[in-house]
Amino acid sequence: MHAGLGAGQMHDQACMSISLSAQAELELELSLRGSLLVQQQRRIVQLEDELQRAWSEIDRLRVKIQAAERDRQRVDEDSSKQPRYWTPDEHRLFMEAVQRFGWKDVKSIAQHVGTRTPTQVRTHAQKLFLRQQKESNGLMAPSKSGRSDGIPGGLGGLDPYSLAGAPGTAGSSSMGADQLQQLQEAGSQLEERGGSLDGDDGGSGCTLQLPDGTMASIASMSNPDADPNAPQ
Repeated sequence: MHAGLGAGQMHDQACMSISLSAQAELELELSLRGSLLVQQQRRIVQLEDELQRAWSEIDRLRVKIQAAERDRQRVDEDSSKQPRYWTPDEHRLFMEAVQRFGWKDVKSIAQHVGTRTPTQVRTHAQKLFLRQQKESNGLMAPSKSGRSDGIPGGLGGLDPYSLAGAPGTAGSSSMGADQLQQLQEAGSQLEERGGSLDGDDGGSGCTLQLPDGTMASIASMSNPDADPNAPQ
């Protein structure tokens, strides 16, 4: 009987030892998992901080880009408002567009030139007439500056009747052939005398009256429905 009790005690001790070993392993595993979980939580917090800093940097760069874009637009607007002489290439494109579209379609003329607005196109034609009229009346001495931004070739070689356009067509104009001839002569005079045109925003401010119907015809370039005979 004593032998049986001894064997039972040994079995109980062995089971207890196994149980303690399993418990220790379980505790170790839980400890390792807990440590890993803590590390993962810390990593999550770190990544959240980095993400927040990245969004802050993105916002800062976005504001900087918007400010640079506003500055660029202001520079473009300022440069477009500054007086600038018509170059020979611009004037050549101007006359090409007049032949193609007629005087009324100042928008298409401006698009063809590419660097001028419809208002500048209209002003360019007006100044040609004003200068020609002033010089022909002796109110303005021919320019002797010899500037390189004059109008080489002037308006010579153009048929004023083709510029006038046929009545009722898309390219028709209320400007008469005699008035177009004056524009042609103005360009020729500028070429012969070395003259140049003023910039659109830096005009001479002259108040000389043009021949009857001329100013109304030029004004009708921007308003096809305008009455060319209406008082100015």
